[in-house]
Amino acid sequence: GVRAKLDEELAEFDAERAPHDGAAVDTQGLHEELGDVLFSTVNLARHLGLDPEAALRDANRRFEARFRHMEAQAAGQGVDVHNADLDTLNALWEQAKRDLAR
Repeated sequence: GVRAKLDEELAEFDAERAPHDGAAVDTQGLHEELGDVLFSTVNLARHLGLDPEAALRDANRRFEARFRHMEAQAAGQGVDVHNADLDTLNALWEQAKRDLAR
């Protein structure tokens, strides 16, 4: 079905992304496979009766709100998000998700 096609396209994307004997990544191949993933995602949304464009807009709004919250929390803790390590950023992000889910 539609979901199986998305899984198939994700597997093809992962295969294209995997290193090939130390050779450079084929960005054109990645570009094409990512396009297929996006196309399949849109098809899944439509199959479920969802508006993929509205869903993406909402996801972007949530991301922006979480990021602003994360920056404010970091500043309050004396953390510079531009120089923070990945563990710190992940902890701040997860806290922002929890705080804004309320």
